[in-house]
Amino acid sequence: MRIQDDIDFTTLSWVKRELDETLNQARQALQAFAEDPSDTSQMRFCATYLHQVQGTLRMVELHGAAMAIDEMEQLAMGLLENEIEDPEDAYEVLLAGMVQLPDYLERLQSGHKDIPIVLLPLLNAVRAARGESELSEMAVFAPKLDVELPQAASGPERAVPDVKLRTATVKLRKAFEASMLAWLKSEESDEKIVGRMAAICDKLASATSVLAARRLWWIAGGVLHGARTGAIEVDRSLKLLFGKVDQQMKRQALKGEKALDDGAPDTLARQLLYFAANGSEDSSRVKELQDLFELEDTLPDSEELEHARGSMAGHNRALLDTVSSAVKEDLMRVKDGLDFKVRQGDMSNEGYDTLVETLERVADTLGMLALDEPRESVIAERDRLKAFGSGEREVDDEGLMDVASAMLYVEASLDDYIDQLGSREKRARSDEDEVLGGDLPSSEVRRILDALMKESSDNLQEIKRSMIEFIEAPWDHERVKQTPRLLEEIVGGLRMLDLNDAGDLLEGIVRFVDVELIRKREVPSAEELDTLADAVASIEYYLEAVREHRPGRNKILDVARASLDTLGYLGEDGIEKAAAAAEADEAEAPEEEEPTEHATVQMEAVDLSDYADEVEEQEAEASPEVAPEAPSAEEVAEEPEEEEIPEQIADEEEPELPPVEAPEAEVVIAQPPGEQEGAADISDDIDEEIREVFIEEVEEELATLKELYPKWRRDTEDQDTLTTIRRTFHTLKGSGRLVGALTIGEFAWQIENLLNRVLDGTREASPAVINLLDQATDALPELLANVKGEGRPTADIEGIKTVAERLAGGEEVVLKAADEVAAEEPAEVEEETPEPVEEATDTAPTEVPEAEGVDLELDV
Repeated sequence: MRIQDDIDFTTLSWVKRELDETLNQARQALQAFAEDPSDTSQMRFCATYLHQVQGTLRMVELHGAAMAIDEMEQLAMGLLENEIEDPEDAYEVLLAGMVQLPDYLERLQSGHKDIPIVLLPLLNAVRAARGESELSEMAVFAPKLDVELPQAASGPERAVPDVKLRTATVKLRKAFEASMLAWLKSEESDEKIVGRMAAICDKLASATSVLAARRLWWIAGGVLHGARTGAIEVDRSLKLLFGKVDQQMKRQALKGEKALDDGAPDTLARQLLYFAANGSEDSSRVKELQDLFELEDTLPDSEELEHARGSMAGHNRALLDTVSSAVKEDLMRVKDGLDFKVRQGDMSNEGYDTLVETLERVADTLGMLALDEPRESVIAERDRLKAFGSGEREVDDEGLMDVASAMLYVEASLDDYIDQLGSREKRARSDEDEVLGGDLPSSEVRRILDALMKESSDNLQEIKRSMIEFIEAPWDHERVKQTPRLLEEIVGGLRMLDLNDAGDLLEGIVRFVDVELIRKREVPSAEELDTLADAVASIEYYLEAVREHRPGRNKILDVARASLDTLGYLGEDGIEKAAAAAEADEAEAPEEEEPTEHATVQMEAVDLSDYADEVEEQEAEASPEVAPEAPSAEEVAEEPEEEEIPEQIADEEEPELPPVEAPEAEVVIAQPPGEQEGAADISDDIDEEIREVFIEEVEEELATLKELYPKWRRDTEDQDTLTTIRRTFHTLKGSGRLVGALTIGEFAWQIENLLNRVLDGTREASPAVINLLDQATDALPELLANVKGEGRPTADIEGIKTVAERLAGGEEVVLKAADEVAAEEPAEVEEETPEPVEEATDTAPTEVPEAEGVDLELDV
């Protein structure tokens, strides 16, 4: 199972409550319409609610459930328009669907496999109420298509001209139709006919650029190859399906390949893959399809199918929780009665009749739920209590405690049953489950996991806050000092549950933080921070998957494993580095000395964390012979937070800042002013209110930048002001990426990265840096205007980003306009000489080059 499959379950958990509420509203509207058919607004509400649910289900890629809701919506519209012959039957079918679908989604939310085939009876019942024909299992087969196709299906290097491709498709379709007609009539041997059809589909795949169309042709070719070799059984439904393939060829021939980018080819591709999933591995092409689209995981085994059907048959969590609550109350009465006797030392034969009746009721309930083992245990303890009451057995503490222990076992078994959503077959424990908690009941493991998840979540949130503070400080290594301890607490919980693989990986993260950030006090690069974040997120997500018993969860750890490998702290490598760092610390540890006056000052500076920068500046200015005194609390309190600006200056316009020269810097020629490519537009899918909020936020940050940037430019040693400026670009980066304004987001990220290097002292605020920051601050208002829809920026946005990246890397580079360079004194500026371009004349015909490596002629 891919990690993406698990992500779908997590995404479902985010929207499940809203889906349940919307379906409940649809049910209420349906009932209101059934009571008063003249109130058509209620049925319109019902159809609208169903449409909302369908959109959400498609968003989380639950195609089978979305298909069922789509059929129900059409039935609701049929009732609204008086097109349904038997409205009463339609009401019952719709109501059944609104009750069953939440149960099905609840099962998925618990981490079970999506098995749309169990929705087929509901689908066909709804279609029958509409007077439509029944669907087969193939219609609800929904493998994921978003995988990278192999090299054989990569298509042409350059798109084939539309006219040429359409002409070739017409010729290929004629040959395909002739072969298909012979196939239907069996006029020639199947192997020869089907082989010709497969070659035509492969040829189309090699010439088509649009992904949906190319994927359809390649899948169709693979299925035909399987049919030719006998790996796929050929029946009438398969032959008729290739009639639909012919229709898609017709669409490409008439309207071009772009016409096939509408979803229809994907539906047809999934239906073809159903035959590949049920085929044998004798054909290499069929095996390739099965492996690429993971078709083996899409077909449920008998146990999974029975479990899914059980979840649709009323064994939902709400019902089971109600039954469980009643059973547990009875068990509690029995335990309380036994506890009372033990505490009172009552070893008489009286008072057991009520306890026996209670256990008989529990046994009957467990029998209805088909919990045979717990029921037998309850019956055995009932008989023991009967014997105590009749005097057949002597009452003792050990016997009473045995009965109480049996009651605890029954409770745990009932919790396990509910976790499995009423499956009558005991779920086979996977290798992962055998490791997870060993012989502990699943309910006990879940309780431990709940506690572990709560503590881990708190620790991880604290770690995230520390990392953010570490970056924004910037690079104050004291902020991450507690991170190893917080991570080790999670490791302890993982070890307790025998989740050793995750524990080993988390220890690798501990070693990286301890060695690189705490011992060596390194400043990590942006790539290292991203990689570290991926590793931590992988562990966090793994814990969620374990808690929800999702299958294939060990694959999630591959992300953490790859991240640690990139950081160089995977397995023995990390252990060796940690050991080497510890030895180096021991070797360099200085002998204890009496604290000097200077050391005292530094300690006070650490205590006065809010004023650490001021103390450091005083130390830098002090002579080696005389140690400065730390400011007193009164002096600190009296010191103004910001430099006051004289009124005569504050009231005037900000004076124009003088240009800076960047001697001995490489010159990069900027694009000439004009509407640059690369928009900062927000996606049309984003809500207009979100766009307005984002614009307001950008305007606020620009106002801050307009106020502070000139101040810092006059005094580039002002670290506090520069920190605030950096935070402005950090905010623009995060907000821009969040709402889809990627140009602003990536632009701000490059400037933020450069400012980080200036703040941490790895590069100076040289004239080249100041020149670039001038250009960046001037370009931001143009990017904001772009978001507002007022035109593209005229500044060279890509040029600014490139130069910022090179400056952050330590180079000295300036971005200048071509006319500015020409007007300067002669300077050595290296420019790449553009290759000569032949001018096209009005009379010379322009030929479109043919796609490389594509021969559209096919000998059929």
